[in-house]
Order: sequence, then structure tokens, then C-alpha cells
Amino acid sequence: MNSENENQFYLGNELIKRASAKTEYTNEQIEEYIKCSLDIFYFIETYCKIPTVDHGVSNITLYPYQRKMIQQMVDERYSFFSTPRQVSKTASACLFILWFTIFRSDKDFFIVANKRDTAAESIYRITVTLENLPFWLQPGVTSLNKGSITFANGSR
Repeated sequence: MNSENENQFYLGNELIKRASAKTEYTNEQIEEYIKCSLDIFYFIETYCKIPTVDHGVSNITLYPYQRKMIQQMVDERYSFFSTPRQVSKTASACLFILWFTIFRSDKDFFIVANKRDTAAESIYRITVTLENLPFWLQPGVTSLNKGSITFANGSR
């Protein structure tokens, strides 16, 4: 790897684009970027992979109730859900947060949980999903650790 390529990656992680990385887009990539920015479900089901206990990092096919939850998050500033355990609430929220912070500038999110490790697990899921996006679809990263992610577009 030459030093020019190394400057494209965040702290040497070849799966994460650094904020100052220069990216040339094809016309098809520009069209896909716009499509993803306008349609969260297209973005999730076409490009996102999320870590799971049973299948490792895998593609996502949303269930109808997940689509309903995510659409509620897209439509409303505040959303509250009363759901049973183990219905992928956290995964759905992480996917929404990643989409929103990639395609909207200067947005802040906070993940609150009963334990620090639980909140850190959400950051981990978002990071793994980010690492599995195509490089051209990733925003540049200015900061990434177990407790936060900051993108070049000002979202964090």
C-alpha cells in the first residue's frame, strides 16, 4: 500500500474512509447515493450489513414491524415504542442512526442505555455496518472510538 492510499483510510483501517479522503464518483454511484439518501429502506436492504449472533455480519431484510418503526423514526422527531424483547429494536435504531447521520449534516445522536457496555454495543453495530458499506457511500470519519463517531459532515 502506498502512502497516498493510506491517507484515504481512518487510522489505517482500510474499511473506514477518513474525512480528508478524495473520492471520485461514477454517474451510477451518484445516482445510488441520491437514491439511498431519499429512501432509507433501499439504503438498508441494498447496502447495509449488521452483526448478528446467529449469522455473523449479514445482509438485512427488514420485517414489516421494523419498517414501521424505522418509518416512524424518519417521520417524527421523537419516537417511543412499546415492544417485546428480542425484536431487533436496537438494530433498527442503529440502521436509522447511520442513515440519518450519513445523509444529513450537523445532526447529533445520543445512545442511552442501562449500562455503558450496552450503549457501546450500539456504537459497535453502527461501526461494523459503516465498515461494510461501499467506500464511495461512506462519509468521511473525523473521530471513531468505542464511545462516539463523528463524520466530516458534522453529524455525530
